[in-house]
Amino acid sequence: MLLSRSKDLKYRSDITEMTTILMRFLKENQLIDIDPVNEDDSLKVDPILRQSNLSVAADRLFAEFFPKRSDYIDRGGNPGNIKILANGLAKIRSNQNT
Repeated sequence: MLLSRSKDLKYRSDITEMTTILMRFLKENQLIDIDPVNEDDSLKVDPILRQSNLSVAADRLFAEFFPKRSDYIDRGGNPGNIKILANGLAKIRSNQNT
C-alpha cells in the first residue's frame, strides 16, 4: 500500500527496506505465522499481514513499541536498527512469564 502512494524511487526503496527489516524481525522471532520473505531473502511483493497472523506478543509490540520505532526512523534514525523492537519484545516476553 505504501509503495503505491509515491513514484519516487528513493521513497519506494526506503519503504521496502524498512518493511523487509520488520518482516524478518517478526518471522525470526516467531511473531507471525506467515513467511513474508522469498528463498533469496527478498520481501515477497504480495504478503498480506492480518491481525490474525500475529501472536499476542506481536500485537502488543505493534501497539506499544512500533510507534516509538517509527518516530525514531522519522527523526533520521537507521531503519536497520531494531533495538527498540528487540528491547520491546524482551520486555513483553518477560512480563508474560511473570
